Amino acid sequence: MKKDHSRVPESSADPKGSGAGGPVRFALRGDTSPVPPRADSTSHHRVLLVEDQADVARATAMGLEHLGAEVCICATGAAALEQALSFRPTLVLLDIDLPDINGHEVGRRLRQMPELDAVALVALTSWNTAEMRQRSADAGMAEHVAKPLDLDALAALLARIPVQSR
Repeated sequence: MKKDHSRVPESSADPKGSGAGGPVRFALRGDTSPVPPRADSTSHHRVLLVEDQADVARATAMGLEHLGAEVCICATGAAALEQALSFRPTLVLLDIDLPDINGHEVGRRLRQMPELDAVALVALTSWNTAEMRQRSADAGMAEHVAKPLDLDALAALLARIPVQSR
């Protein structure tokens, strides 16, 4: 039986002023029983979540952690580039519309780091057009997924992306 645990973020303000303000509801769907991380640290994902909207980042991180992933959140492309080598992610969920560096450029720069050549890069964006999907592929992204992701979609994404040994 599926449970629906809707959560309203603490802040519903539209930080970019795009006119999409108002409350946003995030739903955690699926089996919401806690999933403990595996004892073998190489068998679960370490996700670098690059998202500038705090509410989206918080909800996505909560879902990822519920699924057993370790999460590091960065709100800018520069912060992601700075944290990537020390955090050593197995997966990078990368917003495209960031306040400083375009997410596609962040993806290209991450691809240039030999230590991260096996890391899966996934565009996580509201821009879900054929042109944007192609730009994501050209930037080295393994996938291009549309926001918001519910718990079932996050679980399916984690299952599709193999965990590379570090």
